[in-house]
This record gives sequence, C-alpha cells and structure tokens, in this order.
Amino acid sequence: MGFPRTGIRAAALAACALAVLPLAADEPAVDASVSAWVTPSVYLQPASDEVLAAAGVRAGAALDGWIGDAAGFRLAVEAYGNLAGIADGGSWVLDTPSPLAVSASANGRLQAALDLKEAWIDLSAGDLDLRFGKQILAWGLADGSNPTDNLNARYVGIRFVSAPDEMKMGALMANLVWNLPGNRGTIQGVFLPVSVPNDMPSIAQTIPAGPMTIVIEEDGGPGIAWENVEGGLRALIYAGPVSFSASWLTFLDRYPDFTISTVGMTTTLSPFHSRVQQFGLDAAWAVSGFDLRGEWAFTLTADPDGTDPGVRNPWISGVLQASRTFLNGTLTAAASWAPQFVLNHTEATPGGADTESMMAEYNGQAYAVEQYAGFRLAGKLLGETLQPEGMFLAGLSARDWMGSASVSYNLADGVNAKIGLKLYGSFRAADDPEREWGVFSNSRTIDSDSVYAELKISL
Repeated sequence: MGFPRTGIRAAALAACALAVLPLAADEPAVDASVSAWVTPSVYLQPASDEVLAAAGVRAGAALDGWIGDAAGFRLAVEAYGNLAGIADGGSWVLDTPSPLAVSASANGRLQAALDLKEAWIDLSAGDLDLRFGKQILAWGLADGSNPTDNLNARYVGIRFVSAPDEMKMGALMANLVWNLPGNRGTIQGVFLPVSVPNDMPSIAQTIPAGPMTIVIEEDGGPGIAWENVEGGLRALIYAGPVSFSASWLTFLDRYPDFTISTVGMTTTLSPFHSRVQQFGLDAAWAVSGFDLRGEWAFTLTADPDGTDPGVRNPWISGVLQASRTFLNGTLTAAASWAPQFVLNHTEATPGGADTESMMAEYNGQAYAVEQYAGFRLAGKLLGETLQPEGMFLAGLSARDWMGSASVSYNLADGVNAKIGLKLYGSFRAADDPEREWGVFSNSRTIDSDSVYAELKISL
C-alpha cells in the first residue's frame, strides 16, 4: 500500500528543515556521535513454497548529538535488501510505505527498502521538552506485548527480522513532555499530522466462494486531510517502586476496515481506515525481586453497536506480566496472560462463506473472549557472551500456539552471531475449519515456520 505522494513532499520539506536547523543556530556548537550496524542474514521456511524466504543484508546508521546546551537531534537511516527470488523475473513495484521511505518489490516479495527512520530535533526549556520530526515512541509500560503501543505503525509480514524494534515505522509527530516537579512523573501530548498504516503485503485478490465471487480491492492508505490527523495524551506517575499511567489516543486503525457492497453474485470489499479512540491504563511494580507489569486498553471503534461486519467491534485487551531474575542475574523467567474481550460480539460460523464469518477470521474477532498464555526463559551466560532465549505462546480459545528459540554469541567486540527458529502450530485437527480463527494456525501463518542465521556487526 503506497503512501500519498503529497505526504512524501511535505515530509521531505520537514526533513530539510531539520537538517538546516543546526546550520542556522547562532552558536553552532555541535557535539555529535555516529553509530552504525550491518546484519547479513538468511531465513528459511521449510514448509513454504518459497523455502529460501530471505537472504540479504539489513543495515542502519544514526547521527546523535546536541546543539549547544538545550537542543538535541537524531538522524537515523535503515536499509533492507533481500536477494531471495530476485532472479525469478516478474514486474517490479515501487512503493512509499511511510514519509521519507521507499521500497521495491517483485514477485510479491520485498526486495529492497530505504527508510529515513528518525529525523528529529529535541528542545528543552525548564520543565518542558519538545521533540518534533520523524520519531519512534513507546506508548505504555508493558514489555513485549503492549496493547496500547499504537503510536507507530509496523512492518507486518514483509520483512524478516529477529529484533522487534526493527518492526516499528517512524512517524512525523510533535511530542511535548512536561516533567512534573520532584521527578514525580510526566504529562505528555503528541500530535501526528499524517496517519501511516501498517506496511503489509497486498490484500487485493479475487476469491471464489461457491456461486459467489468476493473481490478485495487494494488498500491505498489514508490520505492527507485534517480529519485524518492523530494525537493523544498520557500521564505517567512515579510512586516509589510503582509506576503507573493513563492515556488516550485517537488514530486511524493501522489495519484496514472494509465497506461491503454486493451486486448480483459479486461482493466487493473496499478497504478504508476508520478512526478509533483508545483509552489505556498500565502499571509497573518492582517488588521482592519480581518485575510486575500490567496494561489494559479499551478501544472504541467506528462500529460501537457491532452491526457492521466490515468494521471491527469495540474491544478490551490487556496483559499481565511477571518476571524474575535468578542465579546472580544469569537467568530470567517471565510469564504472561493476555485476554481480549470483544463487545457486542456476533457468533460466526467456522469456515462459513457468509460475510460475517469471513470478516471475523480477518479481523481477529471470531471469539468473544480469547486468552493468550505465554512463558519466556532467557539467559546471559559466560559473562553475557552467550545468550539463549526461548518463548512459548498459546491461544486458549483458538487452541493454537507459537514457539521460538534463539542463541546469540558475542564473537568479538561489536560482532554477534545469532541462530534461531520460530514455529507455528495448532492443537486442532488439520481439517478443523476453526483453525482459521487462530492467529498462529490460520492458512496465512501455519506454514510460516522459519529458521534463520544472522551476523550483526556494530560499528
């Protein structure tokens, strides 16, 4: 899905302004440092038709520094290259998934991308901090699974990476923070003039459904208009070992909803991005050697009554996490429980050809209540030279699961080798149509088992 060209031009002007600000300062005393990394990698999917899923290089570089005493800045660029399938022929497609980013795909695979991921200026005046430009922020206190962390869109299913922070896409925003006196917390406000959806594979297709035909149109993404701007407020309070926050975020759903129209024997699904209002509460508590975290989000959608099958119903999602470190900091164990409650839920039919059943599979709301239980074990051995990690996550209603394991080894200063695997499965029979209701067992995921090897060199 492409980003509007007018948005690219506006973002380019903003980036140019950020670049010349240091030159225009009255006292251009600049203290800057450069960091960079490069990661050759290979990803295999043995159960897929394309066994060699990715073979290439990811790389990034960042310039961080200060201008005088009150202004900081960051410029960060990332590049992605995939040689797998490049010799298969086929047409090339250029795309602009976000401001100041460009990608090239062929044969349905992302082959190359270049992204100015961050480009911002940070100004301070007393207890106020202002950061504006393209940036990445965390919105919430949970670790890993975070139901409120929706400020930044993500790369979904188009890049092969093992680091979750590489999945986030930078967003143009103004971020104002008031630091409360006595280090008691912060009050934060964000304003996003441009809405950026998740960057996903094309959803356009034609599906035979018995005597009917279902046509899913391409998603062009939200345009640049006043009614599409986004923003939010968040209050974070520190109270000794406990931190807690409350937040509100208004944004266009990062995943598309659909307008559904039927003419004769053809049903057409036209994607659009509807506005949602998200209200969040979260907390973190360090007690008796445990790190306890909890986060809840109520998401109010454009279909509060649940009468439009093309638009997601309002839902409540949460996560409770507990972790503890053992054996002098060499071993960390963590457990989590993440429920989701869909309001005004309508029962769907497993494998049903009706629109309600099909959309329930698509939007992850086939179950009125779904719960995920997870466990993670990570180690730092041999003076943190060897770092194994394993994780298992299961959906209790869908009865599906995902497991991952990895081992990284520090070969030298700034050189880390990593191997790993990710597996998807189901406790249901292979012919059970309810498999399609699972996040890890649906037909788009079940054959995506992968093994990989990476070598990250930090410069």
